[in-house]
Amino acid sequence: MIPTQGWRLPFFARAKKGASARSLEVEEMKPNKHKAIRIALILLGVIAAAFLWLISRIGIPAISEAREVEALREYVMQHNKFTERSKSAPESPPVFNRAGATGFIFKNQLPHQLIVYGITDPARQDAIISTVRQYREEHHIRPVVICFYQEENWTIKTNTQGTIVGGSRGPEKLIRRKKI
Repeated sequence: MIPTQGWRLPFFARAKKGASARSLEVEEMKPNKHKAIRIALILLGVIAAAFLWLISRIGIPAISEAREVEALREYVMQHNKFTERSKSAPESPPVFNRAGATGFIFKNQLPHQLIVYGITDPARQDAIISTVRQYREEHHIRPVVICFYQEENWTIKTNTQGTIVGGSRGPEKLIRRKKI
């Protein structure tokens, strides 16, 4: 017999009926399944509500929004001369985009983004800005944020055989940001 004063019994255990207070004889308690299910459903509901709130504030770009910003990118590349090539996509100029989104409940709009690397001359930047402004006026698209970065910081990843398997973007210096 070991005294139980100051000792705690396991969560799903209780002293056996008729056992002395000084005895450690315990019997397993069956967990209350209904209580556990209720707690799990409440937790699931809280997680789902948090997820829905986040999505309603941020939104997910629709296919039409992605096409819209891709058309803008093509328009900018056609109407501006780019001699520079992208480090991450060498077959194209260093111009990228991200589609904006509309929240589901609050209907807040996140603007499209146009990301341009290597254009440090303010006159060339102004030409790109004016091209975006013109496109926006003609096509009535959502606001666009243009980010000009000094250069593209792209690191190529290879496997042991030397084959390129991907890449990653490092820190980049933003030199100008304009919302149109």
